[in-house]
Amino acid sequence: MSRDPVNLREVDLAPVATALEATWPALRWRDRRFVHGAFHGVVLLEDVAVRVAFGTGHRHRTTVEAENSRRFQDLPHGLAVPTPVLEPASTRDWTAAVYTRVDGAALTASTWAEARRVYLPVLERLRSLPTHLPGAKALRPVRDWCGGDAWPAIVDETTEALPTSALRDLARGVVAELLHAEADAVPAVVHGDLSPFNVLVATDSVGLIDVDHASVADPAIDLSWLVRSFPADELRRDLRPDELARARLHRTAGPLQLAAAAHRNGDSALLHHALRTFASRAVAAARA
Repeated sequence: MSRDPVNLREVDLAPVATALEATWPALRWRDRRFVHGAFHGVVLLEDVAVRVAFGTGHRHRTTVEAENSRRFQDLPHGLAVPTPVLEPASTRDWTAAVYTRVDGAALTASTWAEARRVYLPVLERLRSLPTHLPGAKALRPVRDWCGGDAWPAIVDETTEALPTSALRDLARGVVAELLHAEADAVPAVVHGDLSPFNVLVATDSVGLIDVDHASVADPAIDLSWLVRSFPADELRRDLRPDELARARLHRTAGPLQLAAAAHRNGDSALLHHALRTFASRAVAAARA
């Protein structure tokens, strides 16, 4: 069982990479680069990315994420996505999985006029996908990464750390409002974290990474980054008002999902960061 808690941002990936080089000597370890994500340390090699999970349940999480990536890849989306390769390697403290790398650079767009040329085709492809293929295994449930059906209960538990009862009540209200609103949405295949960091643009292709949270859910989930980044009047020219309204709810609830996942993984630093983000956004909204 892994030691708990863990602060992923402070984990030194160099000794992990050294251990993995002995496990997978055929990989090209000479030119390696270390990156820390929210839930994984990543060792970038020339043609693969090695994702390393720490904290509570790291073996199980790695297995579930790799399987979901395979299931997403089986869908007829025509997008480049990472492929899990090799069997995961695991120790008491971490589990590592190897994925192929996707060509391209993270999307950089300062205006919606630029971003829409990439985002709208990607959204159209996702929404055109069948939500069930005969004989195929289903994608993981929505918000499975932060508790799934147990997410509201985890929010109740984690938000006890918020400084005021008003903030705690607000958090519970956000969860209830989101669940009520998305109940009427027509489900579609969603990426689950469609930020520009996960959209890779190459000369003649677009790829998606971190597809391990993909699910069949409210399509407004994939709009939450857009409503944070671009003017509402510009987005309304291309996207439905009801979906944009739900997207704003998803954005508001985002830190509470992050906090729940951090709580489950035993990452206390990420948990407190997520709660501070929720609180600061709530204060800013009250002052606006």
